[in-house]
Formats: sequence, structure tokens, C-alpha cells
Amino acid sequence: AVSKIIVRQKLRKMWNIPLDALIFVSVGELNKNKNHEIGIKAFAKVAIPNSFYLICGAGPLEDKLKLMSEELGVSEQTKLLGFQPNISEILAASDCFVFTSFREGLPGALMEAMASGLPCIASDIRGCTDFLESDECLFSPDDNVRLSILMKQMQSIQNRTKLSEKNISLMRNYDVKNAVEAYKALYASIK
Repeated sequence: AVSKIIVRQKLRKMWNIPLDALIFVSVGELNKNKNHEIGIKAFAKVAIPNSFYLICGAGPLEDKLKLMSEELGVSEQTKLLGFQPNISEILAASDCFVFTSFREGLPGALMEAMASGLPCIASDIRGCTDFLESDECLFSPDDNVRLSILMKQMQSIQNRTKLSEKNISLMRNYDVKNAVEAYKALYASIK
């Protein structure tokens, strides 16, 4: 826990973000399918004071996303960080993960965020619905109003803590030890 606090302080200082700010983060290539536009629109709509939106990834839509954040008046709070090799540290410095894709097979970034204990809000698509059991943190990938409502709910530390605990519990099902035990039980049942 101490190292997480140190990482949080170090990265926030590097990004010039206050320690008490609410940070939303998305991870994924800057392309049409990853749908970062809706995240920026919802973030601008919700207008939470002392909040920031980090987007980690590189790709062809970088200039378009920068222009969009300027046009919506959130360019100071929206940080396009480019490709980042230290996603686990960035998750530790953040408060809520936002997964905006139109479609995914296996949403690795969402799984990593859930396993880190970060509360997550995600597109109501196959893959995400396999991991997030209830629709309390899901939005249609073309509904920035619903996403902004979910972002607003993340202002509450109680809401973030509840989702964080639920995600850690859900991801235990995918722990290697649990998978090994499940395979052992399966093999024992067919002897």
C-alpha cells in the first residue's frame, strides 16, 4: 500500500495533477473502435471540479481527440499520454477506469484494471458484460449521457470503494490458483 501511495504521488506530480483530484483513465489505441470520443464527451458533460481524464495509447485519432477536448473546453483536464509501458502504475495513480470500446473479444485492459482494484465503468458489450456482473457500471458505447451519469457517481468514495471491492472479488475467479484447482477437479471427475 505504501508503494501505491508513492507511485500515486510521483505520477500526479509529474502530470501536474493535485493529489486530491479525481482521475478517470482509459487505455487503448487511439482508433475508432476504442471510442475515446465518448469518454471525452461524457467527461466534458459531467464537468466535475478538480477532475482529470487520462487516455493512454497512441494512434491515428490523436489530433482529432486533442481538438475535441479543446472544443469542449476540457483540454487542460484531458491528458493524452501516448503509449505507456507502466499501465499498472498509472492505474495505481487513478481513481476510476473507463472502458469505451464498441466491441472487444477479451477486454485485457478492463481485466487488468479490475484486478488492480480500480472501480470500472464500461461499454455494455460482449466481453465487458462477461466480467462486470451488473449493469450498474455499464453504458451503451454511443450514450455519453449515461457515461457522464456513471462518472458523476464516481465522485463518491463509497461508490468507488464498493465497485473496487466487487472487482477484486470477481477477478479472484480468474486467478491462476483457482484455475488450476478447477482443472484438477475436472480431471478428477472424469477418472
